Formats: sequence, C-alpha cells, structure tokens
Amino acid sequence: TENYCKTNNIILWAVINNAGIAPIGYADWMNIELFRKVIEINYIGCVAIIKAFLPLLKRTRNSRIINISSLAGKISGPSFGLYSASKFALEAFSKALRAELKPWGIKVANINPGFMRTPMVLGSKDLAIANFKQSPIEIQNQYQIEDLIDGSNSILAITEDPSVVIN
Repeated sequence: TENYCKTNNIILWAVINNAGIAPIGYADWMNIELFRKVIEINYIGCVAIIKAFLPLLKRTRNSRIINISSLAGKISGPSFGLYSASKFALEAFSKALRAELKPWGIKVANINPGFMRTPMVLGSKDLAIANFKQSPIEIQNQYQIEDLIDGSNSILAITEDPSVVIN
C-alpha cells in the first residue's frame, strides 16, 4: 500500500476504523474463543489498520485517525463486559496514540455512538441466546434466559435509527 501510494503520488488524509462485532451475554456462558474473536476484531483490527497506514499519515500534515468506538467504551454493565472491554481498549489506545502522534500533527478521534438500530445490534439478542444455549447445562441452570431476553428488549427499545443521525 505504501509503495503504491508513493509511486502514484497518493496522499492519505484519514483512516476510519469502523469494523466491529457486539456479542452480548454473561462471561460465564461465552466461550474463550468468542473473547479472542471480539478483541481481535474490535481492538487488534483497528491497531493493525492504523499501523499499516501510519507511514502514509505521517507524510500528510493534519491527517486524521477516526475510530468508531461506542458508548460501551465509556460505561459497561451486565452482558456487555466483553464488548465493552474491546471498546475500552480502543479508547485507551486512542488516547495514548493522540499524544504520540502530536509531533506529526495527526489528530486521533473516537466517535462513541449509543445504541443504533443496525444489523449488529438487532442481531445481538439472537446471538446471545445461541451462546447461552451452547454453554454447559450446569451453567444454563444457574441463569434465567428470560432475564437476558428482557434486558435485550430494553436495549432494543432505546435504539435510534441511524438514518436520522446521518440525515
């Protein structure tokens, strides 16, 4: 990428990280592979993209790195621990990066939307139920699936239509 941009005199002004997955559920019933996947996509993926494009950004004064984080990167609660952890990591990394890149005039910003009515959020309840049902029966017997469903429905009730924000 860097060689291509150099050869073709392409200037990179901004990088926007917007990939993410948002499984919900209690840590007790989510398997460790899911923890690794969420951290890999929501945090390490952003770091990898930034590192790949940083040489190009350094050549462009006042360039930008914009990370789409989440309100969950500022607060957490039951069934959001894993997702929040990945977004807290992105928040902390961005704060450090902001200071590190100041000598090059590179701005680093996080956008922290609330609950938007997106396929990711709309599908989170079904994914949580599937994760719960895959957990060992002795763990399932310790929880009431109805509590998870009620909590998910409460969140879905306060989601916002992203087109209203965009338009």
